[in-house]
Amino acid sequence: MIYPDLTMKIPEHLGRVHFVGIGGSGMSGIARMMHQAGVRVTGSDRSANYSTRALQELGITVAIGHDEKNVSDADTLVVTGALWQDNPEYQFALAHGLPVLHRSQALAWLARGRRVVSVAGAHGKTTSTGMVVTGLQGLGVAPSFVNGGIIESLGVSSGAGSDDLFVIEADESDKSFLLYDTRVALITNVDPEHLDFYGSREAFMQAFVDFAHGASELVVISADDPGAQEVHAALQSAVPIRTFGGHPDADVRLVSIDDSGPVRFVAEVDGVQCEAQLRVFGRHNALNALGALATLTGLGYDAAA
Repeated sequence: MIYPDLTMKIPEHLGRVHFVGIGGSGMSGIARMMHQAGVRVTGSDRSANYSTRALQELGITVAIGHDEKNVSDADTLVVTGALWQDNPEYQFALAHGLPVLHRSQALAWLARGRRVVSVAGAHGKTTSTGMVVTGLQGLGVAPSFVNGGIIESLGVSSGAGSDDLFVIEADESDKSFLLYDTRVALITNVDPEHLDFYGSREAFMQAFVDFAHGASELVVISADDPGAQEVHAALQSAVPIRTFGGHPDADVRLVSIDDSGPVRFVAEVDGVQCEAQLRVFGRHNALNALGALATLTGLGYDAAA
């Protein structure tokens, strides 16, 4: 595993950027965004997949198989945390003094100067990120976004928008969610994991507290999840905190639900009830949608819309 150096200053100019493991859903999305931003991008992966082929169709050179010759003319390397330390491209970069960015640092570079909405949590963050993005687009907003998985209705995991909002799925596994200049933080739930990295449950929970404290405009957090309630109780944030769930005191409250098929529910948002119909199943997805709704209304958009 390769963990990000949270103290590293990210270079302003990256030059030619090579992605090691470019076929991953998160890595391919960041590579696409950099390419769209005018950065010269190349990449490599151990096997071809849908993402590598889609990137090649955009004109990005993707090598199948890892070899140091793939990075002989690169100025910056971007790596995923799952990369093995003995990867020849990674070792070439270290030997030749090339800057090596964790994918989260590359994402932070892309999001610099934007109004960042960071979605974090043990479960549901990919779905919730997709819901926030498609909700914004349905409202006529054009956000930039990088998700950890392909958004089915869009066919991509990332996109560049003309609005100042930048929606990202933020990874808590290695503290990289602390890298972003987050304006709005959405916390779906907090279930202590990754203790091999954090060392203790207390350190894991504190990271979520730090993540929430880093939000400069709004914190949106589950009112039902025990871990999220624990984080909420520890917050001393000066920004507004908006809650969602079935709890009677939630700002965005689940009033009723029919999950016998694609889930239908009624939500009460600041005292006004709205009906919703999803195309996915399960109460958990109703809660994901409530979190997205709490985020969108917290940004100032109309609940019924």
